[in-house]
Amino acid sequence: MEEYGRLKNLLKGDDYYNNLFTYFKEADSKYNSGLFDFKKDTISRKTVIDNKTVKGIINELYYPISPYEFSVLSVEILGSAYEQFLGKQIKLSAGHRATIEEKPEVRKAGGVYYTPQYIVEYIVENTVGKLAPLNTTEGAKQITPAAVAKLKIVDPACGSGSFLLGAYQYLLNWHLQYYKPEFEKLTAIAQNSKEYNEKQRNDALKERNKLPLTPTGNLTTALKKQILLNNIYGVDIDTQAVEVTKLSLLLKCMEGETGSSISAEMRFGERILPTLDSNIKSGNSLVDVDFYDGEIDYGDEKKIKPFNWQRAFPEVFKVQKVSVSKEMKWHNKKVFDQADEQEEKAKELIRKMGGSFNEPQVDYGKVSGFDVVIGNPPYVRQELLGEQKLYFQKKYRVYHGTADLYSYFFEKGISLLKPDGLFGMIIANKWMRANYGEPLRKWLKQQLIKEIIDFGDLPVFQGATTYPAIIIASPANENRKKETIEVTNIKTLEFSSLKEYINEHRTWTNKTALEDAGWNLGSETEQLLLKKLLSVGIPLGTYVKKKIYYGIKTALNEAFVIDEATKNRLIKEDKKNAEVIKPFLSGKDIKRYQPLQSDSYLILFPKGFTNQKGSNPKNAWKWLEENYTAIASHLKPFESKGKNRTDQGEYWWELRACGYYDEFEKPKIIWPENSFPNNFMNDNSKLFLNKTCFFLPGSDKLLLGILNSKLIFYILDKICGKIRGGYFMMAKQYIQTLPIIIPKEQSLHDEIVQLVETMLQLQQQKQSSTLPGQLQQLEQRIAYTDDKINEKVYTLYGLSEEEVRIVEGR
Repeated sequence: MEEYGRLKNLLKGDDYYNNLFTYFKEADSKYNSGLFDFKKDTISRKTVIDNKTVKGIINELYYPISPYEFSVLSVEILGSAYEQFLGKQIKLSAGHRATIEEKPEVRKAGGVYYTPQYIVEYIVENTVGKLAPLNTTEGAKQITPAAVAKLKIVDPACGSGSFLLGAYQYLLNWHLQYYKPEFEKLTAIAQNSKEYNEKQRNDALKERNKLPLTPTGNLTTALKKQILLNNIYGVDIDTQAVEVTKLSLLLKCMEGETGSSISAEMRFGERILPTLDSNIKSGNSLVDVDFYDGEIDYGDEKKIKPFNWQRAFPEVFKVQKVSVSKEMKWHNKKVFDQADEQEEKAKELIRKMGGSFNEPQVDYGKVSGFDVVIGNPPYVRQELLGEQKLYFQKKYRVYHGTADLYSYFFEKGISLLKPDGLFGMIIANKWMRANYGEPLRKWLKQQLIKEIIDFGDLPVFQGATTYPAIIIASPANENRKKETIEVTNIKTLEFSSLKEYINEHRTWTNKTALEDAGWNLGSETEQLLLKKLLSVGIPLGTYVKKKIYYGIKTALNEAFVIDEATKNRLIKEDKKNAEVIKPFLSGKDIKRYQPLQSDSYLILFPKGFTNQKGSNPKNAWKWLEENYTAIASHLKPFESKGKNRTDQGEYWWELRACGYYDEFEKPKIIWPENSFPNNFMNDNSKLFLNKTCFFLPGSDKLLLGILNSKLIFYILDKICGKIRGGYFMMAKQYIQTLPIIIPKEQSLHDEIVQLVETMLQLQQQKQSSTLPGQLQQLEQRIAYTDDKINEKVYTLYGLSEEEVRIVEGR
């Protein structure tokens, strides 16, 4: 819209920046919008920038230094660039040098990641699109532009505005589709001199000109501005994000405009762009101004930025007109003046003031809210929430002491909606299985969950290790109870259309089958099978009398974990050292049924060792040097780090207290903390395990066969949390729930045990075999034996043929 090269033409005279500032003021009078508002911005005019700096910046915007043709880049692509800067901040060094660095919260979260466009479009289509459907041929009810103008759409953590851009683009498309057929019909009449006379053609042209479309069939700037102001809202705690969102939306508003179309607009005396200060605001979406009421120390208030939604957007949270009996008018006025968006809170206040809801003829009305809440809330770990946790604990039903920030966006987002509004966000999926997600799971089951799309560990956000899921939901409503949830588990990102992939792979699950302890998003058939399996036998935790242990945490592996060469040297220097050097295994070394090998060793001085063996020596370190000279010499360089450990024994060379050190040297069943598939193995070699392992006492081969079966794999896949690569997080909380059945028939017990022993022997032979032909035969026998174990376990658990097919994914 601006003359190409205009900025370069400003590089004249003695003060380039002053020339640039004059252009800024001209842009303010022309475009408005707040981008160049020098009443709010008192810094720019006072700023002094030397000519070299200004010239360098401007030249970088033009060819050949810049390889980009900005006029053809979409706003969405520009937005992805802007969003990267939201994670940065400018710091001034002691020497007044400006440096750019990541904000601490962004650095700890792993960076800023732009939401892919296909995710934005899917969420917008399934929220905004449900209220204002584009395609009316599918039986969707036709709504009018007047009705669409009333829709209020918000992103409570808008970032650079990608979701608001998506919603805005959708509404632009909707209006264009609405008016286009009439425009084309009237244009055809106006241009058809054979079938229509001059008056009919002129009348058609007049009617066409009344439509909010330009002569070329595009939406007028006036309508695009009106849609932006009527429908689009956003909040972000970062003031830079708010400015970037405004800029992105305004650029979208100007998309397709030319110098001539803008000149025509300005002839009517209007500045081109609207001001979005009333629509896009900065504040903490999750913390209301009521935090001032408490005696909680909130630290730096500027960082918290309390925000009141009702005050910020009064046009959204206005009270609808109601028809009430005379004696109730005072009650309603006072209540609705005080109440927030939650209808139940308003009703409760009326009850306390003597009101009643027993009169069916009385319409008490509802407090309004947004029609759509969409977005991708920030991933902020609970450790960074600081003093805000105290507020969340008081105000949010989904609160848990270790819940990450996104958990609270569920409750806040849905609470901002009208009763029939729609919530759509892409959000981390860990809440489905993590302990901290239980309050959230319980609360969500009370809402109207429409759809969950789980991407598992797929790299939706490029370069980020996230585990995202899309959830579409509405507030709880007595008149709209829905127990069935549409569920899709996305297995690949290699699709041409997310919508088509979901249509092909969607299943349904019943909300009542979702357990508070953790959600499994299988089909209803799978839910029933899982429920059946978890209800048989006894839980593993009970079976082993709660004796499920985790490996050793040294808090200083570089000192206490040694290789074989160091072990041999230390023992060679003094055979006594062998007493405190133990074979040490990590989780990656544990494979199902395969022989265990370790090339690491642990120097083990448990808590209390020094005082017990040395009879409370006066100089403990001297005693250690005299009795374990070589080991003391090895540990000495790590003294400082050893003393800085918070997790240690009575002396820095001792490990933390552990009530089951003796159990490591007994027979046990072991498994890695993160595993795929189910890798269980028995150990009779007195191996000590590091912190990436778990174990339970005993060498029960029946139990080993059950734990390594496909049936247990199926259960683990449904109940365990997962990390990148599809690995199960096989922590105690999940493993202890596994159902264990002891065969009533001795013959079945003996058959499984015999097959497991065969499997162990075959794996041992495979490890020592080198001939290709022999290896091939062994692998065939291993696969056959594995299948036989699975068959026996299916029989033990009473599975039907259909249930076996489900377990095996057939």
